[in-house]
Amino acid sequence: SINAFSSILKANGIRGLIVGIDVSIFGSSVAWGSYFYLYAAIKNQFRDAPNAALTAQQHLSSSLIAGSVTQIITNPLWVVKTNLQLNASSSTLSESVCS
Repeated sequence: SINAFSSILKANGIRGLIVGIDVSIFGSSVAWGSYFYLYAAIKNQFRDAPNAALTAQQHLSSSLIAGSVTQIITNPLWVVKTNLQLNASSSTLSESVCS
């Protein structure tokens, strides 16, 4: 919301808006790269012959497996990102309360 945006901007400046962006960009790149690679690889495992058509269930299963594995792989990155954002936010909050 606009209220949250302006509050963060007042309290932390531009830095408050971009805390953790490096981890977010890295995490998104890893997540999407992993997902599409795994999705293609799993679809190929379902194929009986090269370029054979897959059923809807095979596409769904491929995406479910690829998404689940991607979440397991990238979850630690999202935990780090959240901790960076929370620690930056709480340290600024404690500095402003103590001042």
